[in-house]
Amino acid sequence: MWIIEKIRRGVLKISTETGLLYVEPSLGERLKLLWTFRNFRLLPEQVLTNSERRFIGELCSEQRLRKPLTEEADELTCVIGTVDMASPFPKKRPKSSPRSMQSVSSA
Repeated sequence: MWIIEKIRRGVLKISTETGLLYVEPSLGERLKLLWTFRNFRLLPEQVLTNSERRFIGELCSEQRLRKPLTEEADELTCVIGTVDMASPFPKKRPKSSPRSMQSVSSA
């Protein structure tokens, strides 16, 4: 029965560095999210495909984002899945070109 509740009133949880946010998707969007989160409850943004990132980005850019009212309400919310938008992986720095390395060592 839990899957039926997720289809009827499930939300997407977005974990950011500033806190938790929720998105209330439409029925079609909930079905798509159920497929995305079929094997996992939490997915880092980095493992999503480009189309999934675009889809999540569209959901987040719309005015459907909301914050949880209380911690107790958070426990009662029917969460389809959680996207971790906080960047746990270090950002890759661009590699220096050999010319810039020569100019640094000759200075």
